[in-house]
Amino acid sequence: MACKHMWTPNRRTFLKTLSAATLGVATAGDTFAATAESPALSELRVRLKPAQDPLMQRTFAILGERIAQRCPARVVQVEDAPDVLLAVDATLPKDAFRIDREGGTVRVAGGSPLGVLHGAGQFLRTSHFAEA
Repeated sequence: MACKHMWTPNRRTFLKTLSAATLGVATAGDTFAATAESPALSELRVRLKPAQDPLMQRTFAILGERIAQRCPARVVQVEDAPDVLLAVDATLPKDAFRIDREGGTVRVAGGSPLGVLHGAGQFLRTSHFAEA
């Protein structure tokens, strides 16, 4: 059985993430599918940048655990062609995050690994998983 994943920021989500210094930055008004080609999802491919950081690894583990509670899709770490990119972006404030789309990939970027963790939490809170 596969599942479908959608991330849709709503007004409440946007207002929560409006303050970049405290909660992060998100783009309002867009809907992101976990994969561009197929709405059915049996495997969610996640890339970490930097991959070796312990907090990034923990964020990946939390993401996998929470998604496994919601649907049967497997979460796997990959180096190329990810569905979700968890990345540190030095242009953001340290604890801030941004969730947006880069091509067919949902990008959760943070100013530090802690910012990525906050962004992954927001991503999970605003994601919807349902049987495809």
